[in-house]
Amino acid sequence: MLRKLYITLFSLLFLAGTAFASVADNLQFNGYISDNADVLSSDVEKDINLTLYDLTKKTQSVVAIVTLKSLNGESIDVVNENILKDYQIGDSEKRNGIVFLISIEDHQLQILLDNGLIGKIKPDKLKSIVDKNVIPFFQEGAYDKGIQRGTYILVDDIGKLYDQKIERYGKMPKLKIDFRKFNKNWLWLLLVPILAFALGMLVAVAKKNEKNNLV
Repeated sequence: MLRKLYITLFSLLFLAGTAFASVADNLQFNGYISDNADVLSSDVEKDINLTLYDLTKKTQSVVAIVTLKSLNGESIDVVNENILKDYQIGDSEKRNGIVFLISIEDHQLQILLDNGLIGKIKPDKLKSIVDKNVIPFFQEGAYDKGIQRGTYILVDDIGKLYDQKIERYGKMPKLKIDFRKFNKNWLWLLLVPILAFALGMLVAVAKKNEKNNLV
């Protein structure tokens, strides 16, 4: 009876431990990066690490980048909070850590700020970094370029908070211009000077011809 009870309790404890295991348990970091989804080339990973080292050296802020294949049904908010806390990202007193978490198969990503940076970097700015600089590359499957560009723009913004220029290593990936989304108002701003120049040329030619006819 006692043996059965012991086995039952052990089984329940084992199942409970399994249930509370997180996809972010036992992450292995190479510098500031834990690339579990294997989407970063070695060169890009090296360039990002060097850039983030310069950020930490000049501002003491720490940015950790974590890629996962999947969240395995977990909430990205919970996973990101756990990474920030469990891996002690940033200074414990200044609370200046940031976690840039990407889950490839779930098509989810999040930039999480610790309390010391909340309010200093506005949510609209973070949304702009993701929407305008990361997602366009992700839509093409260029995850390394999206992560690199998003990280570098984030690093620039953090540097400005401390009046520091952070050195970027490697080339900043360039965005492609999608003319299908080109704002019509901007198109008119480009066309007006061209039309004005063309009209001026026509007037000048007309006046010249008129002068020649008078002669």
